[in-house]
Amino acid sequence: MRHPRVPRSAAGDHEESSRFIYAVAVVSSPLAPVLVLNVQRDFQCRHSGACCAFGGHIPIEPATHALVADGIRAGHLRSPGPAGDATHDAWMDTSHPPAGAAGVLQTRADGACVFFDADAGRLCAIQRALGHDALPSACQQFPRVSLIDDRGAHVTFSHYCPTVAAMLLGNAGKAAEIVTLAGADAEARRRVEGFDARAAVPPFLRPEVAFDLPAYDAWERGIVRALGRPGRDPDATLAAIAGAAEDLRGWRPARGPLVADVERVLRATVEPAGAHGDASHGPPGYTAMARLFDDVAASVPEGLPRSVCPPDWASADAACVAGAWSRLAEPVGRFLAAKAFASSMAWQGRGVRTQVMAVAAARAVLRIETARRAELASRVCDAAMLVEAARAADLLLEHVSDRQALISRWAGVEALSSTAFLASLGLEDHS
Repeated sequence: MRHPRVPRSAAGDHEESSRFIYAVAVVSSPLAPVLVLNVQRDFQCRHSGACCAFGGHIPIEPATHALVADGIRAGHLRSPGPAGDATHDAWMDTSHPPAGAAGVLQTRADGACVFFDADAGRLCAIQRALGHDALPSACQQFPRVSLIDDRGAHVTFSHYCPTVAAMLLGNAGKAAEIVTLAGADAEARRRVEGFDARAAVPPFLRPEVAFDLPAYDAWERGIVRALGRPGRDPDATLAAIAGAAEDLRGWRPARGPLVADVERVLRATVEPAGAHGDASHGPPGYTAMARLFDDVAASVPEGLPRSVCPPDWASADAACVAGAWSRLAEPVGRFLAAKAFASSMAWQGRGVRTQVMAVAAARAVLRIETARRAELASRVCDAAMLVEAARAADLLLEHVSDRQALISRWAGVEALSSTAFLASLGLEDHS
């Protein structure tokens, strides 16, 4: 069942505006085209085991629970409990099941799922014994993060997966852009599950005024293309995108079709921005970046690992990151392009500022995690360090943070002055 979103009064409660309900949808590829970033389309699982050992809660659906329980009873799958204990308590926690789940898989003291077999190819015992279709849905989908709307199924990938994170450094010089998969592509034939926005009002441009779908499509493609362009400064590009969003928020019917206005602001502000050496943005806004990191960390529900922003990260950044950041522009831009693509935040927020804020927060988390690693290593950051920072960033951004809580926390940005909003993004020092 899908619950279309409807515009609310500008005078409405910000908290109430965050309570739109979207069901998880299952979409088979014949129903809709599948869109991905071209720099992620060749993903193949390399069995790193990261998805099985991150310490989070893995929900298991009732039908999947029945398959696993039957497999244990039939002797096809050994229960991971003491001495092969086959009771639910040995492998599933049913005390507070998420909506639609029978429970969550138990974890060991090190955070790994009880069915993770690190000594036998770093594989899942359920998958080995009962097949891929017997896995919980979350395991089948990882590391995919999907959004389904009336344009198709949009599939991006979490950089918490070491294989995906390493792809930030591949295809050097290749521009990142949104592509539609051919029907024969293996990814296009997969079952897609994710945030379902079909038949919903498109993302809001500003409170009470929504994009039409062609205009939003042009905006999303434009900002992804700009962020993912080699040889550009992603920080300057993101600053230009923020400025373009401010211009676009002023759209009125008298300015002509919205899609034409989107193309105008992209052409005038975003496309020219971001060339190396562009001094249009100032030094990092450390205070604002730390605040964005704290916003994301504060949204993490109780019981899940919560990152803490290092108190002296700005000093580490100035010493070990700031001078090297431009050399990492291509993987940073790709990371941000992946955050701008298939963003449920754009659909849940009350305006385009929320989408820009989400990308700026992703940049802040990535940079702070890079500074954390540079300080620990006592050396200037490099590409390998950035890859590990991207993994930590997406563990927080994609797997443990609560997006609804973030939407509620950021609801007030739509009422800020333009100057205050731009200052909140951490893209330059406004102090």
